Amino acid sequence: GRRDSLWYGVHLKDGAELVASNLNADQGVVLIGGEVGAEAALVLEDSHLSSSAGYGLRLTVNGVAEVTRTTITRHPLQGIYAEGSGTLLLRNSAVVENGQEGIFLGNCSLEAIDCRIEQSGLLDANDPRSGLVAVGGRGQRIELWNSTVASNPLHGLDLSQWQGRLELHSTVISANRRSGLQAMGLELLVFEDAAIERNLGAGAVVGGSPLEVWTTSFADNIGTGLVIGPGSTGLIEMGEFINNSGIEMTDVG
Repeated sequence: GRRDSLWYGVHLKDGAELVASNLNADQGVVLIGGEVGAEAALVLEDSHLSSSAGYGLRLTVNGVAEVTRTTITRHPLQGIYAEGSGTLLLRNSAVVENGQEGIFLGNCSLEAIDCRIEQSGLLDANDPRSGLVAVGGRGQRIELWNSTVASNPLHGLDLSQWQGRLELHSTVISANRRSGLQAMGLELLVFEDAAIERNLGAGAVVGGSPLEVWTTSFADNIGTGLVIGPGSTGLIEMGEFINNSGIEMTDVG
């Protein structure tokens, strides 16, 4: 409660369980942090985490962490930093205006529905960051449903070191300062009813990955709409490529 103290708002030890609703938290190094064990859970609803000295959420997730109808904003580091072998569930939430990445995943799976990941990476103009970055992830998955990844100063999503699956369903990746998506070596990449548009680099750059593109639009990107690099295979069905160079393919099966 002391305004001159910088520490955790809530710190979870292994085995602890947290259920919080209508929580407003600010002014700590980590507003909610610690471990979500395989037999434990974190449930955060209708809350607002803002203006820390570090992170909104910094978690080791080996169980399930669920964040619903919550805004995570104005943290100088990542809005959400989640590592571990579990799953982060985001529902109808906003991760916006954070200093570094909006969301950083270290092997942790993510399922985001009706979410906004926007305008993060703003802290240092000489070190721009992406909206969502993930590393590791073999056997894990990232799924975005009816969500928006927009207006980040580097890429929308940087999955160049992610080894799991990525699925984008009815999701918009728009107006990012570089590529909308960078992905290499994924287990599978799926676009379904997505819109990859108005990015200042390429719409999506993919290499070494099986690829499925269904009824997806790549429109008005400054660079090529879809760049498919060596080692990739897959299919494109009912796609649209509008007002940008359409598809560039190199050594593609």
